[in-house]
Amino acid sequence: MMTMKKKCIFLLGCAFFFSVCLDLPLSGEHEFDGFNSLSTHGETRLGALENISTSTFRSAQPRKRDITPEAWNAAVQKGIWLLCQMQMDLSDGVEQSTWTDTNQLGDYGWVAETDPAPPVDKLEAFDALRDAQMSFDSHDWVNGGWMHTESYNIDDVDWKPTEGQYLMYLNLRQGAIYSAGSYSPDYMISLDSSWRRPYYPDPFLKRRSDVTFLSWQLYAQSYNTDMRNLRYYIGQDVVNTETNNIIKEAQRRVGPIYGRAQIFTMDSEEGKAILGSPNAWGKAFLLSMHKTQLGVKTISKIAIYAQEDPSEAFSCHMMYYVEDVPGVN
Repeated sequence: MMTMKKKCIFLLGCAFFFSVCLDLPLSGEHEFDGFNSLSTHGETRLGALENISTSTFRSAQPRKRDITPEAWNAAVQKGIWLLCQMQMDLSDGVEQSTWTDTNQLGDYGWVAETDPAPPVDKLEAFDALRDAQMSFDSHDWVNGGWMHTESYNIDDVDWKPTEGQYLMYLNLRQGAIYSAGSYSPDYMISLDSSWRRPYYPDPFLKRRSDVTFLSWQLYAQSYNTDMRNLRYYIGQDVVNTETNNIIKEAQRRVGPIYGRAQIFTMDSEEGKAILGSPNAWGKAFLLSMHKTQLGVKTISKIAIYAQEDPSEAFSCHMMYYVEDVPGVN
């Protein structure tokens, strides 16, 4: 039987083969952080898509191909690489994040959202929460969002806040993170004409995966719950064009879906391609770069909640199923 390490070495070999043939990079999250923001860059704020209700997210019809074979293969090899990063243990030398102290949030200009989490049945991706059998009790949910709104000083250098914002709600008891939207620092800097490098240094703590982990750790400690009990990650209102084109191609390959969700497992090419999409990268990095705190976890499958009406612009919700990797410490 192939061990996990040997399996990952084999999969990485396949990814390397794809990258050489297609001249594609095997790179980390830093190259893609800009996708985690508004408009065509990631997930939107809660309620931003005013004309789409949760009742429309039940089934999807296959559409024409909106992605080139090269882009599809690039997503597949990225997904293979991310799977290996998640499934290998610490002894394999997997890079780990330096953002592990919850005090770093305040030290680097992040301020916690203070409003209570909204009622669960009012959230856009309600169907996903219902499928995961999430509690409707407001006491089980906490607003885990953060705003980058405070100036700060690091090593005698003054830093300007970016007005970035990561909206999220946490269910610590049942192990769920609900992402309601992203305005990444990089995206907000791109909108601010007064921001002139190098006069204002880039913020260090800026990736969603790191801010999300620190938020999860902070509230797990505050409520005395096991931070390793992470089982679901729900992304609301995915409007990133590249992600949606990959999802549409996956649907085209497997045919129309029936019911409220379409499940893609990670042993399928379609599942690997979706994992290799911009919206999924940060979720994989959250798991792969915080193994010491979260344990060795992987994404086993992704549920897509796509709108039914083909006349509407394609959009969807995504739910990631998180599992412990068996036999790996």
